[in-house]
Amino acid sequence: MNSTLEKAMNKIQTFTENKLKIQVEEHEDQIKIFWIGESTSRNPAQFLDPILNEKFHIVKTTYKRMIFDFTKAEYMNSAAIIPIIKILKLAGDTGHSIQVFYNRFERWQSVLLGELRIFETEDDRIQVIGIDNPN
Repeated sequence: MNSTLEKAMNKIQTFTENKLKIQVEEHEDQIKIFWIGESTSRNPAQFLDPILNEKFHIVKTTYKRMIFDFTKAEYMNSAAIIPIIKILKLAGDTGHSIQVFYNRFERWQSVLLGELRIFETEDDRIQVIGIDNPN
């Protein structure tokens, strides 16, 4: 497929709250969710839950893979992890596929996001992957 046609098939949405930008790319076989900037809200679920729930509904009805990419996130407080945990639990309960990517050399990402490995499944439907070179 040529790149012009492929781009036309992909849907890109951007959601912003304060210093956090969520960019969603919907492809034929996957939904990529990029976290860019900082999440410092005391109640990030108010912003994140509607976005993540809507995209997970698409995953459930189309069996696309959901990908969370945190490699461009500059900071997240611990409250921001709760909406992500909810989606990982749903995926585990319903048999859907999610990959979480983070920069393993960013200490806060390694500590906060590395803990999500407890949701990994033996069949690799849910994977949490620390990558070396996110660029």
